Amino acid sequence: MLYREGVVEMKNDQRPEPLDELDERLRDARQSQNRRAGLDKPEERLARRQAFRLAGRAGVEIVAGFGFGAAVGWLLDEWLGTWPWLLLLFILLGTAAGMMNTLRVVWKPITGEDLPHWARGGHLSKLGDPDAAREKAKEADEGKK
Repeated sequence: MLYREGVVEMKNDQRPEPLDELDERLRDARQSQNRRAGLDKPEERLARRQAFRLAGRAGVEIVAGFGFGAAVGWLLDEWLGTWPWLLLLFILLGTAAGMMNTLRVVWKPITGEDLPHWARGGHLSKLGDPDAAREKAKEADEGKK
């Protein structure tokens, strides 16, 4: 008994030919799509992947700052009975902190420069210059002797 599948007639005891031709056509289509999108070179794919990773992290930083500020504000409002003032205050502070964290995350990859001093968080920041911190620690140790 013969039946039609696409344009190929097959008998019941025949197996379909391997799908190598379809795989090759799909591979060619992917390659042409990557060329059109400018992703035919590995470094371009890596750059795009890093850009998406950076954008995702930036979004998470802002949302996390907002959420943390809202949670702290709500808890303090419940505890102190100052509804809604601390909630509003901490939402603003949390969002500002999230934006500063986003700035710290994206500054160097976008500009290629180190963070400006005002964005480092002063002397307590982990992003400060480690060499300068070591020098200050050595000077402090020598001053104690």
